[in-house]
Amino acid sequence: ECGQLVDLVDEAIQQTRDLARGLYPTELETHGLLASLTTFATTAQQVFECTCRVIYGPPLPEPDLRTSIQVYRITQEAVSNALKHGPAKNIVISLRPEGRGFELSIEDDGVGIAEGAGDSGGMGLAIMRYRAESIGAQLEIKRKRETGTVVLCRVPFHLENHASE
Repeated sequence: ECGQLVDLVDEAIQQTRDLARGLYPTELETHGLLASLTTFATTAQQVFECTCRVIYGPPLPEPDLRTSIQVYRITQEAVSNALKHGPAKNIVISLRPEGRGFELSIEDDGVGIAEGAGDSGGMGLAIMRYRAESIGAQLEIKRKRETGTVVLCRVPFHLENHASE
């Protein structure tokens, strides 16, 4: 009895740590955006019993930390919305080079955002828009044809941080 209780408490502590790691992206500074998003996806998959994966095209230059943090937070909110309102079972986070920056997309197979809700929406969507604008990115949230939602964020690289490339 006592041993089982200790095991359950240890497991709860580990899940809390994993979740906290996902909420505060300290990993961004040391491992970069792609590794941090991959860790976040793995944690979401374990905690919420869904499929959440990261796919990416050709390697991207590492964005500056401010951009990485905002992109990470936008991803968190999009995944949270997919799980909460979807409720999605499969989520794909993708990063691809695009022009002088990159495109982040988060697609899910939930019920899909209501028509037009991506233009107004609640506080979470407003915060995502603010985060995107703060880094000069364009955010688009739309319903997919069959089922689900796609969040697209086109992020420019900030040239002063990539002058050596």
